[in-house]
Amino acid sequence: MKMYSGKQIKHSKGFTLIEAMVTLLIFSAGLLGLAGMQMSGMQNSNSALLHTLAIQQTYDMAERIRANFERIRKDIANGSDYDDLSIETVTCITDANTACVDVSIAHSDFEAWYNTTNSTLPSGSGKVEGSTINVGSAGVPTKEYIITVTWVQPTGQNASVSLEFQP
Repeated sequence: MKMYSGKQIKHSKGFTLIEAMVTLLIFSAGLLGLAGMQMSGMQNSNSALLHTLAIQQTYDMAERIRANFERIRKDIANGSDYDDLSIETVTCITDANTACVDVSIAHSDFEAWYNTTNSTLPSGSGKVEGSTINVGSAGVPTKEYIITVTWVQPTGQNASVSLEFQP
């Protein structure tokens, strides 16, 4: 049987407990950094999703205006328009016995759009502003609209997106 002296033990190779703990500490710090990057990426992805939904809502209202614009064009001179509409319950859309006037369709469009915006985005709301930019030779005005959608980001900051267009 061979006996080992104290000198031989001091020259042993391998990891000490302190080296293992330092390695574990460095590895843990790296994992925490990765977790932080993952969290930041998820927040940015959620913000981008809300921004995309808001842009879709502005285009949705623009298409609603374009679809009904020729019918409502004659009422623009009387102030009946998509400009600054309020939410009103319109029964002619659901009741086949009630005839819809063009302005009722505009109110129905706005109500449906506003409710969708409010349910799709956190604290979502929207407005439509219009201005007459040109009155043609036939006396028919040309309108320019600005559709704005606002919402609250998950960070608590207010955000908005606007679309300016002419039907």
